[in-house]
Amino acid sequence: MSDPIPSWLQIFPWLALLVSTWAVAAEDPFYEGGLDNFLAEETELATKTRLTIDYVPGIIDVIRGESLAERGVRTVWDALAFVPGINPVMDNLGHRRVMVRGLGDIGDNRFSGYVKMMLNGVSMNDSAKASADPLFFIPIEQVDRIEVMRGPGSAIHGEHAVAGVINIVTYSDRNMVFVSSGSFNEQGLGLSMNHGLAADPVNFSLNLSAWRSDGADMRVEKDTLYQIGYGDISNAPGNANEGIVAKTGVFRTKIHGFSFLAQWSESRLGDYFGTNFTLPSQDDRLVEHDRIRQIEGRYNLTLGSGRVELFLGERNHLVTKEHLFINPGEYYQSGAEQDLEGKSNYEEQRRYWGVDYHQNVGRHRWLLGLYQADVNVLQGTQAFNMTNEGAIVDDFVPQSYPIQRDSGRYINSTMVQDEIRYSDLFSVTVGGRYDHYSGGIGASLSPRIAGVWRFSEARVFKAQYGRSFRPATLYEIGANALLGASTALDPTTVDTLEIGYFRKYPLAEWRMTAAYSELRDVIVYSAESYAFSNADSGRLRSVELVGGWGTGTGLWLDGSLSVTDTDLSSVNGHIPGSSQFIGRVGARYRLNSWLVGALDYRRVEGFSRQPSDPRGERGYDIVNLTLTARSESGYSLRMGIGNIFDSQVAYPSFLLADSSGEPTVSYPDDLVQPGRTWWLEGALHF
Repeated sequence: MSDPIPSWLQIFPWLALLVSTWAVAAEDPFYEGGLDNFLAEETELATKTRLTIDYVPGIIDVIRGESLAERGVRTVWDALAFVPGINPVMDNLGHRRVMVRGLGDIGDNRFSGYVKMMLNGVSMNDSAKASADPLFFIPIEQVDRIEVMRGPGSAIHGEHAVAGVINIVTYSDRNMVFVSSGSFNEQGLGLSMNHGLAADPVNFSLNLSAWRSDGADMRVEKDTLYQIGYGDISNAPGNANEGIVAKTGVFRTKIHGFSFLAQWSESRLGDYFGTNFTLPSQDDRLVEHDRIRQIEGRYNLTLGSGRVELFLGERNHLVTKEHLFINPGEYYQSGAEQDLEGKSNYEEQRRYWGVDYHQNVGRHRWLLGLYQADVNVLQGTQAFNMTNEGAIVDDFVPQSYPIQRDSGRYINSTMVQDEIRYSDLFSVTVGGRYDHYSGGIGASLSPRIAGVWRFSEARVFKAQYGRSFRPATLYEIGANALLGASTALDPTTVDTLEIGYFRKYPLAEWRMTAAYSELRDVIVYSAESYAFSNADSGRLRSVELVGGWGTGTGLWLDGSLSVTDTDLSSVNGHIPGSSQFIGRVGARYRLNSWLVGALDYRRVEGFSRQPSDPRGERGYDIVNLTLTARSESGYSLRMGIGNIFDSQVAYPSFLLADSSGEPTVSYPDDLVQPGRTWWLEGALHF
């Protein structure tokens, strides 16, 4: 039997495919556009000044909701698989996550916070664990576009904009209702309403959705208990508890220079594969509720030749857990009939205000910004049905929660940026942001310098250096305080150098990006000491290729390739959970004026393991098929099959420490995901 082809050689068929599509595209007389139009879209994500992507410093992707829907995308989390360099993953409790260029949840640190999550331009990450989980469940039918900036974003967006920034922009200009159904008793509905046009002095929009699913209840043969000799009390073999309920609402109004935004997003999840990687009992309970509510007012006014934007807002983030499965009761007490369960309540309030001042002076476009936030913990409690002596009981016994009520932090930030337009062909952006935190966290300075060279309307070269940071979360500091460990955690900083080349033909477009990052003072979690520390340094190297072309027969082909190499000092190897190779090829074919079909293939090379993990790398392939039919009267019907060939997909399960402190495998088969699925959606545009 011949040796398998080395993984690095497997990129060449993908390169050949991408190059061939670009070459053929140059002869095609029709250009239709794909998921995004690399040089024509406008965004404020990189600079807070509205620019087309060819002028924007840094690497930006703008992917349209309607195009994503035609490709079978169901949620925001699904959509991010179409962005080169991003790999959506899921943890043991069903929380959706993303790895960006290999950076994300590092080892056993489940509270990474390396991506800034925004909804309609407003940051939604909390201060407890730097998460905004409900946003990943927003249906794509609500989404006008998703703006993704890979790489450093702290010079503009501050904390957590380390690996990237994701801004979800919901529809504000259409009227539509939709209903959907799918595998595992999935049901959904939504409504979008708009009154007035963007140019009118007064307009408002409302966008609502709700959906639920019982989940696939994936079969699990063995869990962690089997690995440590307690298989006789395990709930395995059994099914994971994967129920979901998700809701989102957005209201926007504009009256002359004043605008008001109210947003709400929440999710309810089962306990999936268990908080300790031990399989919960199959009771289909929804045990975790995560809700974000946010309001913000903005006012724009002109001062001489400049423009001032004032904003004031408040965000409330609530996370509750009820009857969260911890372990079988017999693990602690022989003959116990009840499982060990936990419950917790955490709520934080962030009140913030800021001002951005824009001023054009000759070739300079100045931006000065001030931002201040007050984060206050309104509640922080937890309890277990176990006494201090270790007996399982009926009632819940209160325990100390890592984040105490009335704790919090103050944040003061100052930003300056100068976009220097030397000509229509060359511009440089220089700036930085200074963030200061209370509570002994200290300050971070995030500089950036970037250049854009437009050799022509269709050839663009970009280069950027930036520093980004991620402060310690309230949970990390509080958990260390409970253990008596050091709470002096320095912010994780990442220095990144990026270069990119864009090429657009009349009929096609392609892009190449290369990035190098140095990581310092990475905050990690120790399964042995249960504490957090600045224990790591590392580096990331990545190359991303994207291309697409259209034909006069209604065919659009596109593809992307991402190759990532990571190195982390503590493991002397790749970042655990990162994938070195991700490739995608897709085709969308418009059969006629009312019928569109799409076929997409995605390959994820095996994710990296922890140093002591005996399991080999594991990858997967997925092929999805979607059909969309529309009538002239405004009706549409969309149907799809996911994972047509029923490939086995699994996300990594990490090692845990046994009673003697030795690393042990949690789920031997990893976190197995559903195979083939189906879905159906009907909509009316009015």
